[in-house]
Amino acid sequence: RYFDELIRQGGTHATLEVSSHALSLGRVYGMDFDTAVFTNLSRDHLDFHQSMESYGQAKRSLFKGAGGAHPQFTVINRDDATGRNLLKIDGPLPLSYGMSADCMVHPEQVQASFSGLRMKIHTPSGQCDVRSPLCGTFNVQNILAATGTAIRYGISMETISRGIQACAPVPGRFEAVNVGQPF
Repeated sequence: RYFDELIRQGGTHATLEVSSHALSLGRVYGMDFDTAVFTNLSRDHLDFHQSMESYGQAKRSLFKGAGGAHPQFTVINRDDATGRNLLKIDGPLPLSYGMSADCMVHPEQVQASFSGLRMKIHTPSGQCDVRSPLCGTFNVQNILAATGTAIRYGISMETISRGIQACAPVPGRFEAVNVGQPF
Protein backbone atom coordinates (compact mmCIF):
# COMPACT_ATOMS: atom_id res chain seq x y z
CA ARG A 1 0.00 0.00 0.00
CA TYR A 2 2.78 2.47 0.93
CA PHE A 3 4.82 1.64 -2.18
CA ASP A 4 1.74 2.14 -4.36
CA GLU A 5 1.11 5.51 -2.75
CA LEU A 6 4.78 6.44 -3.21
CA ILE A 7 4.63 5.61 -6.93
CA ARG A 8 1.38 7.54 -7.40
CA GLN A 9 3.05 10.60 -5.87
CA GLY A 10 6.02 10.29 -8.24
CA GLY A 11 8.42 8.74 -5.73
CA THR A 12 11.26 6.54 -6.89
CA HIS A 13 12.95 5.34 -3.68
CA ALA A 14 11.91 3.94 -0.33
CA THR A 15 13.89 3.35 2.82
CA LEU A 16 12.93 0.38 4.98
CA GLU A 17 14.08 -0.78 8.36
CA VAL A 18 14.19 -4.53 7.81
CA SER A 19 14.16 -6.34 11.12
CA SER A 20 15.85 -9.65 11.78
CA HIS A 21 12.36 -11.03 12.45
CA ALA A 22 11.22 -9.96 8.97
CA LEU A 23 14.27 -11.59 7.43
CA SER A 24 13.84 -14.83 9.39
CA LEU A 25 10.12 -15.04 8.62
CA GLY A 26 10.56 -14.29 4.89
CA ARG A 27 8.58 -11.03 4.98
CA VAL A 28 10.93 -9.39 2.47
CA TYR A 29 11.88 -12.58 0.61
CA GLY A 30 12.55 -11.89 -3.05
CA MET A 31 12.65 -8.10 -2.75
CA ASP A 32 15.58 -6.49 -4.52
CA PHE A 33 17.38 -3.95 -2.35
CA ASP A 34 19.69 -1.48 -4.05
CA THR A 35 21.52 -0.61 -0.84
CA ALA A 36 21.75 -2.53 2.43
CA VAL A 37 22.91 -0.86 5.65
CA PHE A 38 24.10 -2.66 8.76
CA THR A 39 24.06 -0.69 12.01
CA ASN A 40 24.70 -3.17 14.82
CA LEU A 41 23.83 -6.43 16.47
CA SER A 42 22.94 -6.36 20.15
CA ARG A 43 21.28 -8.81 22.51
CA ASP A 44 17.82 -7.29 21.90
CA HIS A 45 16.16 -10.15 20.02
CA LEU A 46 17.55 -13.31 21.58
CA ASP A 47 14.05 -14.26 22.74
CA PHE A 48 13.27 -14.86 19.06
CA HIS A 49 16.64 -15.96 17.64
CA GLN A 50 17.87 -17.94 20.66
CA SER A 51 21.56 -17.20 19.88
CA MET A 52 23.74 -14.40 18.60
CA GLU A 53 24.82 -16.70 15.74
CA SER A 54 21.21 -17.19 14.60
CA TYR A 55 20.55 -13.47 14.96
CA GLY A 56 23.66 -12.66 12.91
CA GLN A 57 22.67 -15.15 10.19
CA ALA A 58 19.29 -13.46 9.86
CA LYS A 59 20.94 -10.07 9.34
CA ARG A 60 23.54 -11.58 7.02
CA SER A 61 20.80 -12.87 4.73
CA LEU A 62 19.93 -9.29 3.68
CA PHE A 63 23.48 -8.78 2.43
CA LYS A 64 23.24 -11.99 0.42
CA GLY A 65 19.97 -10.93 -1.22
CA ALA A 66 17.32 -12.45 1.12
CA GLY A 67 15.86 -14.36 -1.83
CA GLY A 68 16.30 -11.46 -4.24
CA ALA A 69 19.30 -9.99 -5.99
CA HIS A 70 22.35 -9.09 -3.92
CA PRO A 71 22.28 -5.42 -2.96
CA GLN A 72 24.35 -3.35 -5.35
CA PHE A 73 25.84 -1.37 -2.50
CA THR A 74 26.42 -1.96 1.20
CA VAL A 75 27.12 0.44 4.08
CA ILE A 76 28.46 -1.41 7.10
CA ASN A 77 29.36 -0.44 10.66
CA ARG A 78 32.90 -1.68 11.14
CA ASP A 79 32.78 -0.96 14.88
CA ASP A 80 30.48 -3.98 15.30
CA ALA A 81 31.94 -7.52 15.20
CA THR A 82 29.12 -8.75 12.95
CA GLY A 83 29.71 -5.76 10.69
CA ARG A 84 33.37 -6.68 10.31
CA ASN A 85 32.26 -10.14 9.14
CA LEU A 86 29.75 -8.64 6.71
CA LEU A 87 32.56 -6.64 5.12
CA LYS A 88 33.98 -9.99 3.93
CA ILE A 89 30.91 -11.03 1.92
CA ASP A 90 31.58 -11.42 -1.80
CA GLY A 91 29.74 -8.86 -3.85
CA PRO A 92 29.76 -5.12 -4.23
CA LEU A 93 32.49 -3.07 -2.66
CA PRO A 94 31.19 -2.17 0.80
CA LEU A 95 31.50 1.25 2.33
CA SER A 96 32.63 1.00 5.95
CA TYR A 97 31.72 3.50 8.61
CA GLY A 98 32.69 3.82 12.23
CA MET A 99 34.44 5.90 14.81
CA SER A 100 38.03 5.17 13.76
CA ALA A 101 39.90 7.11 11.09
CA ASP A 102 40.53 3.98 9.02
CA CYS A 103 36.80 3.63 8.24
CA MET A 104 35.74 5.09 4.90
CA VAL A 105 33.16 7.31 6.65
CA HIS A 106 34.22 8.50 10.10
CA PRO A 107 33.80 11.48 12.41
CA GLU A 108 36.35 13.81 13.88
CA GLN A 109 36.04 16.37 16.67
CA VAL A 110 32.76 14.93 17.97
CA GLN A 111 31.06 17.20 20.51
CA ALA A 112 28.03 15.67 22.19
CA SER A 113 25.69 17.47 24.58
CA PHE A 114 22.03 17.45 25.56
CA SER A 115 21.44 20.09 22.90
CA GLY A 116 22.78 17.90 20.09
CA LEU A 117 25.86 16.82 18.19
CA ARG A 118 28.62 18.63 16.31
CA MET A 119 31.31 16.90 14.28
CA LYS A 120 33.28 16.83 11.08
CA ILE A 121 32.56 13.83 8.85
CA HIS A 122 35.19 12.45 6.47
CA THR A 123 34.07 10.40 3.44
CA PRO A 124 35.51 9.27 0.11
CA SER A 125 33.50 12.15 -1.42
CA GLY A 126 34.93 14.82 0.84
CA GLN A 127 34.22 16.15 4.28
CA CYS A 128 31.62 18.33 5.92
CA ASP A 129 30.87 19.95 9.24
CA VAL A 130 27.68 18.67 10.79
CA ARG A 131 25.36 19.96 13.49
CA SER A 132 22.47 17.83 14.62
CA PRO A 133 19.72 18.26 17.20
CA LEU A 134 20.03 14.51 17.90
CA CYS A 135 21.77 13.36 21.07
CA GLY A 136 23.85 10.32 21.93
CA THR A 137 26.75 8.37 20.50
CA PHE A 138 24.36 5.94 18.81
CA ASN A 139 23.12 8.86 16.72
CA VAL A 140 26.70 9.61 15.63
CA GLN A 141 26.72 6.06 14.24
CA ASN A 142 23.29 6.54 12.61
CA ILE A 143 24.43 9.81 11.03
CA LEU A 144 27.53 8.07 9.64
CA ALA A 145 25.35 5.29 8.16
CA ALA A 146 23.00 7.82 6.56
CA THR A 147 25.96 9.81 5.22
CA GLY A 148 27.47 6.68 3.66
CA THR A 149 24.16 5.85 2.03
CA ALA A 150 23.69 9.41 0.75
CA ILE A 151 27.10 9.55 -0.92
CA ARG A 152 26.20 6.26 -2.64
CA TYR A 153 23.46 8.21 -4.42
CA GLY A 154 25.74 11.11 -5.31
CA ILE A 155 24.20 13.53 -2.83
CA SER A 156 26.51 16.45 -2.18
CA MET A 157 28.22 16.92 1.17
CA GLU A 158 26.47 20.30 1.52
CA THR A 159 23.05 18.69 1.06
CA ILE A 160 23.96 15.89 3.49
CA SER A 161 24.99 18.45 6.11
CA ARG A 162 21.75 20.44 5.68
CA GLY A 163 19.66 17.27 5.85
CA ILE A 164 21.31 16.09 9.05
CA GLN A 165 20.77 19.49 10.66
CA ALA A 166 17.08 19.43 9.68
CA CYS A 167 16.48 15.92 11.05
CA ALA A 168 14.40 16.39 14.20
CA PRO A 169 14.42 13.90 17.07
CA VAL A 170 11.59 11.38 17.19
CA PRO A 171 9.22 12.37 20.02
CA GLY A 172 9.67 10.07 22.99
CA ARG A 173 12.92 8.51 21.75
CA PHE A 174 15.92 9.69 23.78
CA GLU A 175 14.16 13.00 24.09
CA ALA A 176 15.30 15.64 26.57
CA VAL A 177 12.57 16.83 28.90
CA ASN A 178 13.14 20.33 30.15
CA VAL A 179 10.46 21.78 32.40
CA GLY A 180 12.68 24.11 34.41
CA GLN A 181 14.03 21.48 36.78
CA PRO A 182 17.35 22.36 38.46
CA PHE A 183 19.21 19.36 36.98
